[in-house]
Amino acid sequence: MALRADQLNVTLADALETARKAARLSQDDFWFRYKQEGGKIGLAAFKMYLRGQSDPQWDEYDVMARVLNAALGEERLPRVPFLRNDNGGSWVAGESNPEPTGLGHSVLEIAV
Repeated sequence: MALRADQLNVTLADALETARKAARLSQDDFWFRYKQEGGKIGLAAFKMYLRGQSDPQWDEYDVMARVLNAALGEERLPRVPFLRNDNGGSWVAGESNPEPTGLGHSVLEIAV
């Protein structure tokens, strides 16, 4: 049986950092790719998100997830779930977050 990230006490920073390390990206490389994808926040704020000192807005998180998923795809690793749901709404922290269509298993699933 596997537990999903939404069943654990996992922060957005945990999800981002776990995926970043699995994708073998430095924080600076991750930020550079994020900016290339249209990310709007500066490097200092970006690193604050990765340290868990604040949470990004859902749209900025989803840009980060898209960048990490591309990098993880290069490594053929599990993907980072997006915060935006299929109906155009966003998930509220702490709510149950069904796995988005087409993403397969999340990076944060663990076997128990």
